[in-house]
Amino acid sequence: LVAPLRLAEARLSDRGAEAAERAAWIAEQEEREKLVGEGEEQIELTVVVPAFNERRRLPAMLRDCAEFLLREWPTSFEVLVVDDGSNDNTRVVAEEAGAAHFPAGKVRVARLPRNRGKGGAVREGALRARGDWILVCDADGATRFADLARLWKARDNAAARPCVVVGSRAHLVATDVVAKRSPLRNVLMRLFHLFVARVANVRGVRD
Repeated sequence: LVAPLRLAEARLSDRGAEAAERAAWIAEQEEREKLVGEGEEQIELTVVVPAFNERRRLPAMLRDCAEFLLREWPTSFEVLVVDDGSNDNTRVVAEEAGAAHFPAGKVRVARLPRNRGKGGAVREGALRARGDWILVCDADGATRFADLARLWKARDNAAARPCVVVGSRAHLVATDVVAKRSPLRNVLMRLFHLFVARVANVRGVRD
């Protein structure tokens, strides 16, 4: 009984530390915005990018993101890169790429003190986002930003609010996107899909 209690205490302590770090980061960002006179506009979209050791792929992804959002996106937005405890200078690269491709204040970078996995990074991004809507996308640029318009159309057609809109790349199965995967990865992917369909009773969703 003692070991589970200690584990629970450790998890509560971690949660408290994470909340304190998050609050300090948000306060720092708000103070910075006051100094430069930003933060007045209402932000509709926050692009959350979880990133762990992504210094090589992140600049190209942020460039593509900027090209689409600055040219096509009709409303206000921000990009929030969540550095998930990287050890390859991901935070610095994200800040430099953000400054190179976006107007000042459009890109914010949050660095987590330790690696918490993609789920943890996405959660932190959602908790720190200022936008009315949150778009989660990977740092590898596997999905085109131009497809955001299709997601927005699905959102507008949703019968209930709030809602979650999920994009699928199932239609790319016969293309190079999947062909470049190893045969073992494709087998594991299909086995996982079968497991989810049977255990969680998730049917009718192709991904």
